[in-house]
Amino acid sequence: MMVSIIPYLKKINFLKFLLLLCFFSQQIFAGEISIKNISFKKNEKNSYLIFNHDINFSGDALMALNKGIPITIRMRLQIKEKNKFWFDKKLFTEDKFYQLRYRNLLNKYQLNFHETKTIYFDSIDDIRSKLYNFGWNLGEINLSDSSEIHLIIELDHSKLPKPLLINLNDESWGMKAEVIKFYRELL
Repeated sequence: MMVSIIPYLKKINFLKFLLLLCFFSQQIFAGEISIKNISFKKNEKNSYLIFNHDINFSGDALMALNKGIPITIRMRLQIKEKNKFWFDKKLFTEDKFYQLRYRNLLNKYQLNFHETKTIYFDSIDDIRSKLYNFGWNLGEINLSDSSEIHLIIELDHSKLPKPLLINLNDESWGMKAEVIKFYRELL
């Protein structure tokens, strides 16, 4: 009797292992954007929102980037004044884009800020270290305790080539980070 049960137990363990492997492979191949350490700095003329963000490319997004397909990241910043009894007042709204691309002939990664400034890097880790500290000039803006800062960093799907838009339900294309902070939390 024991001899006939052992093969089934081995199969059950194998099935558990296979299911765990499938679950963790979904987590490994998913791209990720994270936002950390948001701070607010003010000098005599301008105010700056300084934050760290980190992008981990993996799965289909990394494969597409290494094949030379440009990947555009959109950063959206909205600052609102919260009102209890009326609509919120928008103080600041701005979108910024940067594009990553691999240049096969140069064997380098290209980073374009606002389609004007181009920088070349040898590896993705060099790009990640360059993007880690980012400062956003807000101009002359006065924030109160009820001001809400809403920051979104995401992969811009509208700038991807049409054949890749078919497979957007894959988790590696769902890279997005969103942070909502109040002004008093940043001081």
